[in-house]
Amino acid sequence: MKARLVAVGVLTLLAPPPGLGCGYCDEDRIAAVYDHGVIGKSLERHHEVAFFALEGPLRSGPESRRLIERALVSEAAIDLASLRVSVDSASLSLAYDGMRIQHGRISGTLNRKLAVHGLRVSLLKVIERPPR
Repeated sequence: MKARLVAVGVLTLLAPPPGLGCGYCDEDRIAAVYDHGVIGKSLERHHEVAFFALEGPLRSGPESRRLIERALVSEAAIDLASLRVSVDSASLSLAYDGMRIQHGRISGTLNRKLAVHGLRVSLLKVIERPPR
């Protein structure tokens, strides 16, 4: 009985504290939509690339990409050809002209337009444009 209590105590001490993320989930989401070619071209153009987590029910196939494209089509500073969507990892990335639009406005636009579909985005990471 005493050995059992010691074993439970040791295992309790080794267990990670609840609610602390290791960051791997975010990195996996970013990796799923990371496109080196898009990032290279975007940075050459002095644009930024943002990575977002998607929350809510996603449709498989090209429907999710089209839904997000339609939400962004009114934002001229976004390069829609750079849009990458991963339903499996629930993430997306896109390039945009940071001099004309900020990622906060992109998040707001997406959240407002995707809410009717039960979707929401949150910013994971931004690769900023290099100084000119």
